[in-house]
Amino acid sequence: MSDTPRDESTRPRERILIVCTQYIGDTLLAVPFLRNLRLAHPDAVIDICAEGGPRAVLANCPYVDGRVTWSRPPRERRGGFAAAFASLQAQADWLKSRGYTRAYLLKPSFSAAALAKLAGIPCRVGFAGESSPLLTRRVRRRRGRHQVETYLDLLRAEGLPIDDARNESWVPASSAARIGPLVDQLPARLQRVFVALRSTDSPATGSTLCGVGAAEDAGETLEGMRLLLVERTLTSNSKTPFPNLARSTPASTK
Repeated sequence: MSDTPRDESTRPRERILIVCTQYIGDTLLAVPFLRNLRLAHPDAVIDICAEGGPRAVLANCPYVDGRVTWSRPPRERRGGFAAAFASLQAQADWLKSRGYTRAYLLKPSFSAAALAKLAGIPCRVGFAGESSPLLTRRVRRRRGRHQVETYLDLLRAEGLPIDDARNESWVPASSAARIGPLVDQLPARLQRVFVALRSTDSPATGSTLCGVGAAEDAGETLEGMRLLLVERTLTSNSKTPFPNLARSTPASTK
């Protein structure tokens, strides 16, 4: 387990750990949660803990102080319960040395709750389920609720105010400097395409329109563009990542 360098010259009154899922999409949808948490705890140290890729998508997030890697071997190489528990305990011991006082478990799993419990974090907020006995505050997940609102419910359960649920993204100046000239070289006559992805088990008013709204919020107009809706069927025997191209229609900004 490792983290990004951070000034340890002062110790704020509160040290908060956010345990994220291993999915990049879910982590991106946690940005409104992180912003509202920072507004409620402006002087706290807020670190995220995640496996693999999700850490990178928050590299430039201004609401996070540190990014902790949850390193564990693939499931097939964990060597049974004893070895898996030993690995979990070792990581919990490292977290315990950080002195976290509060943990929010966006990852709704027993292992995430066990990690926080073994790390001696006194306040552990998460979703009701298999990990309930290890939590100090359990929040019920509401069926059909958007993931952004589901994460914000963890803060609402503690009586914290919510500004709004808008999402944000941050592009480093170095990346913008490289990408900008490439975009400028695109022929003006080519029609621009906005691709919206959604799973077939979620309503179109959820993740798909969330993506359309994000484009509009970013100052992009969809007028005159072609909107391509790509559906993914979430089945265990799916052989291709996106087997269904649902429809391609002129976008409307009405």
